[in-house]
Amino acid sequence: MIRRCAKVLGLMALTSFFWGAVNAQTCPNKAIKLVVPYSPGGGADTLARLLATKVGHLLSQGFVIENKPGANTILATEYVARQPADGCTLLYVDSSFANNPALYKLSYSSERDLTPVALVARIPLILVAGADVPVQTVSELIAASKGKPGHLSYASYGQGSSAHLVGALVEQSAGISMLHVPYKGGAPAMTDLLGGQVDMAFLTIPSVLKQASKLKLVAVTSVSRVPAVSHVPAIAETLPGFDASGWNGIVVPAGTPASVISRLNSAFNEVLQSAEMATKYRNEGLIPDPQSPEAFATMIANETKRVAALVKKAGITIN
Repeated sequence: MIRRCAKVLGLMALTSFFWGAVNAQTCPNKAIKLVVPYSPGGGADTLARLLATKVGHLLSQGFVIENKPGANTILATEYVARQPADGCTLLYVDSSFANNPALYKLSYSSERDLTPVALVARIPLILVAGADVPVQTVSELIAASKGKPGHLSYASYGQGSSAHLVGALVEQSAGISMLHVPYKGGAPAMTDLLGGQVDMAFLTIPSVLKQASKLKLVAVTSVSRVPAVSHVPAIAETLPGFDASGWNGIVVPAGTPASVISRLNSAFNEVLQSAEMATKYRNEGLIPDPQSPEAFATMIANETKRVAALVKKAGITIN
C-alpha cells in the first residue's frame, strides 16, 4: 500500500510538473508586448490584434499591442532588435523583413539580431487591370508588352514595396518591360486605377474584392489559385514556377530561450490551425501555413537571397 501510494503521488507530481511547464507564462509578471510596424486599424494591425487575443488566452498570458509605424517597418524592427531577449517583446513582421536588407542600409541584421518564431500566413497579391485596359490574361499582358515595351503601366504601394518587386519579377520572368508607378499606399493606387490614370496594379486581395466589379481580375501571385478568388488563375499557370506571395510572421530578439520560442510557436500554430482562423484567413485571401521556427527561418533566409538577386538585376533603388 505504501509503495502504491508512492507511485500515485509520484505520478501526480509528474503530471503537475508537465502541465505546469506547458502552461507556464512566457513572460512572468507582465504582459507580452507585440510590436506592430503599422498604424492602428490597418489589415496587419487587425490581424495582429486578433492573434494576440487568441494566443494570450491559450497561454493564459496578457498581450498588449504597441504600434510603431515608419520607414517601411524599419523603426519597429530596430526597436525590437534592441529589447531584452526574455520572451516579453515580439515583433509582427511581413515581407519587408526579407526585402529591406537589399534596399536599405540597416542598423541591425535581420539574421543575427532577430530570431523567427512563427509564420502567420502567406499573403498572395492579385494583378488587376482597369476596365478599359485590353488585358484580361497574363498571356495578353505579355503580348501587349512585347509589342510595345513600357507602354503598359502598373501601380504599386511604394518604391521597393512587395508589389513593386512582384512587378519586377514578372518583367524578368516574361522578358517584358512595364512602367512602374509607385504610390504612397494601396488606397491612392486603387483610386488612380479606377480613374484610368494607371493601367494595372498589384494589390492585396481584400482591397480588390471591394472593387471587383469595376476591375479585371487578371491573376494571383501565389504558385496556385487562392480559394477566396478561385476563378482567378495564378501567374504560374502561364509562367511555370512563378511564386511571389507576401507573408506575415512573428520574430523575437536573438538570444530568446529556445523553450520560449518553442512555446510561442506551438501556441501560434494551434490558433492558426483552428477552424475559425482558417476560415477567416481563406475568406480574405490569406493562406495559413504553420511552420516550425527552423522552417520559418529557412524560408526567410531564402526570401532574403531571392529578393537581393531580384533587386540587383532590376536595378531597384530607394531615393
